[in-house]
Parts: sequence; structure tokens; C-alpha cells
Amino acid sequence: MKRTLRTKSKNMKISLMKKLTFAALIIAAAFFAALIIAGFKKMPPKVGNKIYSDSANLYKVKLPGDWKTSETNGQNTTGIGTQHRNSQKLEITQLYGPDGTGVTIQVYLGQPDCSQVKKPTTTFAGLPASFDPEIKLWSVATTNALYVINLYYPSINVFHGDLKSRAPTLPPQEIINSDKQLAESVAATFRINNPQALNCP
Repeated sequence: MKRTLRTKSKNMKISLMKKLTFAALIIAAAFFAALIIAGFKKMPPKVGNKIYSDSANLYKVKLPGDWKTSETNGQNTTGIGTQHRNSQKLEITQLYGPDGTGVTIQVYLGQPDCSQVKKPTTTFAGLPASFDPEIKLWSVATTNALYVINLYYPSINVFHGDLKSRAPTLPPQEIINSDKQLAESVAATFRINNPQALNCP
């Protein structure tokens, strides 16, 4: 009888150990799965190998495959009615994805007037640049043009594309962060073909 009780007790212990081991494996698997998912969420979106160059061949930038481009050329005049009237060619390019997230690049052709150039606070595309963190805007002055690069994503500035496609409310913060990372990643690939910084006193 004692032998039978000992055998049953031993079997119960083995069964309990198996259940605990199985439960521990499930918890461990769930934990590592959560880490992997979190890791994927934190990974910045890929930009892709689609290269865009403007019509004047002043710069190039890499884009995701599903992004569209729109370039407009015109004339910009400042100082109207003063002795400092100045006209220069303006090139505006919008680079944007299906949800309106994107980058706008404005190029004011001709050497910028140093009195109108903001003092550099950072670097962009390897050149001295001023940066406005509130609207995510960089200004880069070179010897032949002034480049203004602006990011667009939910919660900052306005969307590109069709106004009807804009969401009436902001998307979840996770999506905003992902779009922000993508716009920043695209802007980080921006390169000027003749990078000569303008030296202002």
C-alpha cells in the first residue's frame, strides 16, 4: 500500500513538473514573441532605391517605390516697392506617399543674399543649415541656390495629395511615429549635386 502511494505521489510530482515546464515554455515563447514584435515596430520604414532628380539636375533623393512626385517651376520676387527688389527662379517639388506623408523641396535659384540667410544651427546633406524644429524645416544656402526642405506627416504641417483623402482625426501615435520616421529617412537621402556652401559673414 505504501509502495502504491509513493508511486502515485512520484507520478503526480512528475506530472506537475511537466505542466510547470510546459507553462514556462509558453510564457517564454510569448515573451520573446513580444520582444520580436516590438523590435519590428521600432524598425524605421525602408526608403527604397527609387531615385528622384529634379529637372534642373540640382539634387537627388531616394524615395519609397509607391511615392509620387510633382514639380512646379515659377518666379519668386521679393522686395517689391523697395530698392531691394529681387526676382529669381523658383522650383518646388512635392514628394509624397499614398497617405499624404512626404517631403517638399523648394529651390530658389541664384546666389542667396546673405542678409536674408538664417545663421546655421546644424548641418543637412553635409552642409551648414538652419533648422526650425516646430515645422521640421531645413534651409541650406549654397553659392548657386537656397534649398528649403520641409517634412509633412500627420500632426505636423499639412498633408500632400488630395484634400478629400485627409483623415478628419489624427491616426494613432504609432502610425504618426512611423510616418515621421519615413519622412525623416527620405529627407536624410537628399544630396545636392554641386555642394558648395555659401560663406556669409
